[in-house]
Amino acid sequence: LNIASQKCSSGIPLVGNLRTRLLALHVLEAVLPACESGVEDDQMAQVVERLFSLLSDCMWETPIAQAKHAIQIKEKEQEIKLQKQGELEEEDENLPIQEVSFDPEKAQCCLVENGQILTHGSGGKGYGLASTGVTSGCYQWKFYIVKENRGNEGTCVGVSRWPVHDFNHRTTSDMWLYRAYSGNLYHNGEQTLTLSSFTQGDFITCVLDMEARTISFGKNGEEPKLAFEDVDAAELYPCVMFYSSNPGEKVKICDMQMRGTPRDLLPGDPICSPVAAVLAEATIQLIRILHRTDRWTYCINKKMMERLHKIKICIKESGQKLKKSRSVQSREENEMREEKESKEEEKGKHNRHGLADLSEPQLRTLCIEVWPVLAVIGGVDAGLRVGGRCVHKQTGRHATLLGVVKEGSTSAKVQWDEAEITISDTPLYNLEPCEPLPFDVARFRGLTASVLLDLTYLTGIHEDMGKQSTKRHEKKHRHESEEKGDVEQKTESESALDMRTGLTSDDVKSQGTTSSKSENEIASFSVDPTLPGVESLHQIT
Repeated sequence: LNIASQKCSSGIPLVGNLRTRLLALHVLEAVLPACESGVEDDQMAQVVERLFSLLSDCMWETPIAQAKHAIQIKEKEQEIKLQKQGELEEEDENLPIQEVSFDPEKAQCCLVENGQILTHGSGGKGYGLASTGVTSGCYQWKFYIVKENRGNEGTCVGVSRWPVHDFNHRTTSDMWLYRAYSGNLYHNGEQTLTLSSFTQGDFITCVLDMEARTISFGKNGEEPKLAFEDVDAAELYPCVMFYSSNPGEKVKICDMQMRGTPRDLLPGDPICSPVAAVLAEATIQLIRILHRTDRWTYCINKKMMERLHKIKICIKESGQKLKKSRSVQSREENEMREEKESKEEEKGKHNRHGLADLSEPQLRTLCIEVWPVLAVIGGVDAGLRVGGRCVHKQTGRHATLLGVVKEGSTSAKVQWDEAEITISDTPLYNLEPCEPLPFDVARFRGLTASVLLDLTYLTGIHEDMGKQSTKRHEKKHRHESEEKGDVEQKTESESALDMRTGLTSDDVKSQGTTSSKSENEIASFSVDPTLPGVESLHQIT
C-alpha cells in the first residue's frame, strides 16, 4: 500500500514507476480479500481510508505536484546543457554493432557496391539479403533509396528468410515487404494495412523485434509504425527486392543497431488513459473487489456514507455565507430583498445554494472527500489503459495492455493470455477495452433520501429550476406592477377630470357675476312662478 500511495514532501509519488505501482495494487487485489478474517476493524478502516485518499491524490494533487517537478527538472537540464556546451552529445540509448552489408551470395540479379549498396542489375526481378541475420533481440537499421524511378518505383524493403523460395512480392511467404510505389505491405499476399509511399531521397527505418515477433517501418525519421505481427521465423535477414524489369535502382543499408530496452512503458495518452486515470481506475477496481467481500463491505459502505454526508455541510455553509453577504443599500433594495427572501422561504430546501458560489475550501472538500465515492460508483475512464484488460478485435484474443514505448506511438505492447505468445506490439486501433468490474449497488447500504437529494444538488438541476422559477416570479411581478401602474394612472386621470369639472363650475359662477344681465333680472327670473321649473329650483335651493 505504501508503494502504491506514499508521497514525498514535494507531493510526487515516492515510487515513480507506473508499472510498479500498478503491480502493488494488483497484489493487494489478491491479498486483501483473502486475509479479511485476520484483519482488525481499525486496520480495515485505515486501509479503506488510504485507498480513498489515493484515489483523490492521483486525480487532483499528484498531477499538479508532478507538473511542478517536471518544470524544475527541465530547468536543471537546461542549466546543465548551458554548462556543457561544446561537449559531446549524449550517447544514444541504442547500442551500435558492426557495420551491416549486403551478402553477394544471397543476391539475385543484383550487384553489391562497397558492401552497403545494392544495385538492380539486368535480367528481370531481383533481390538481395544482408550478411547479418537476426535470431533474437530487437534491431533496427535504415534503407536509403539512392536511385529510383520517381512515380514508377519498383522497390520493396523489409526482411526475409533464407533460403528464398519465392520472391514475387504478391505471393511470397518468405519475405515481409514494404512497397515504395503504393505503401502496401506484403506477406502471403497483400495486407489490409497501408503505410506512406516512398521514393528516391527517402530513407526507411526498419525495426525487427524477434521477442515480440513484430516488424515496424518509419519514413524519414518518423516513429516506426507496426506493420506485421506474429512473425513466425527463427532467423530473418534485412532485404531489398526489385520487382520492375528496369535495372539501375539503388538502395543503401546502414546504421544497424540493437534497440535499448525502455526503462518504463508510457501510458499512451491521448489514445489511452493518462496516468491519473490509470491509477484511479486501478484503485477503483481494488475497492470494488473488496466491496464484494462480506467483511469489507460494511467498512467501505461506512466510509462512503461518511464522505457523502459532507455534501450537506458544504451546501449549508455556502447558503449561510450567501445570506450574510447580502447588503441593503436603499429602501427599494430592502423591499426587493424581503421579497426574494419570502420567495426562498416558500421554496424551502429546494434551492439553498449555487455551485458557482462555493468557496475554495468547499470545492476542495467536494473534490477530495466526495468525488472518490462517486468515482467508485460510476468509474473514471472505461477506455484502454495500462494494466487494463483488452480484446483484439479481429481474433477475439484477450490480453493485458502494458503500455507504449514512445510518446505519440499508435501501437502498444500487450501481454496475451495464451502461453505461446507472451508479449507483442499491436496497433491500438485493433484493441478495445473489456468491460470493467461494476460497482455492486445491491451491497451498498445506508443510502437515504436526504443523501440522494444532496447528490442532486451537485448536478445543478436545482439551480436551473431556481432560474426558471425566478424568471416566472419576475414576469409575474412585472405584470402585477404594470396592472398597479394602470390602476394608479386611471385614478390620477379621474382626479384630474374631477378637478377640471370643479374648475368649470367656478368659472361659470365667476362668469355669472359679470354677466350682462342684472341681479334684478336674475332675481325676477328665479321668483317668477310662471316660468317652468321654478318649483324644482326652489326645492333645490
